[in-house]
Amino acid sequence: PNVVKIFKIFQDSKRLYIVMEYCTGKELFDFVVERTKVEEKSASYIIKQLLKIIKYLNSLKICHRDIKPENILIDPDNLNIKLIDFGLSTYFKNSSRLTTKLGTPYYVAPEVLLGNYGKEC
Repeated sequence: PNVVKIFKIFQDSKRLYIVMEYCTGKELFDFVVERTKVEEKSASYIIKQLLKIIKYLNSLKICHRDIKPENILIDPDNLNIKLIDFGLSTYFKNSSRLTTKLGTPYYVAPEVLLGNYGKEC
């Protein structure tokens, strides 16, 4: 649901290959910049979808670690979004805390910078 699908993963001696769903739309960042403002009803719909995505990923014990407007594709016609780019993602193991400090500056949560975060981040 609203997450890019992975169809196949394979590797050779030099590279790892990931075959993913082809996604259309535009980055949420560009969508907002072009419009200069987004109506409250539209913003609410977009945020609601994003919260459902995060809840879904948490249920699978997946931490994306790089959620930002550039990693969210949006269909300008119906405002449906899709989360992409799981290159920094990881699994939560049991109730363990994550300590790796990574993500995109300006979007990184303070807990990540402190190096002790869990699903709540």
